[in-house]
Amino acid sequence: MRPKVIPEMTPAEIMELYPEAEAVFEAYFMAESHLDPELQHESLEECALREEVDLDDLMEELNQILRDAEDFYVSDEDEDY
Repeated sequence: MRPKVIPEMTPAEIMELYPEAEAVFEAYFMAESHLDPELQHESLEECALREEVDLDDLMEELNQILRDAEDFYVSDEDEDY
């Protein structure tokens, strides 16, 4: 099981662990946050504050997409080929 996203993580860390999170960042206008060298140390919480988005909503969407991906990976691994 992959670790849960927490507010202290940077967008770069999240994208490295979870490429599927890109869609959520795009929805919250932070698509480039994980690429900007100046923001490599800015936490998800700091990004949300700067972008004026609700951190709880952002966290819920990120963790939901990751739960969905985890279910896919678990289901996929259970398949007999």
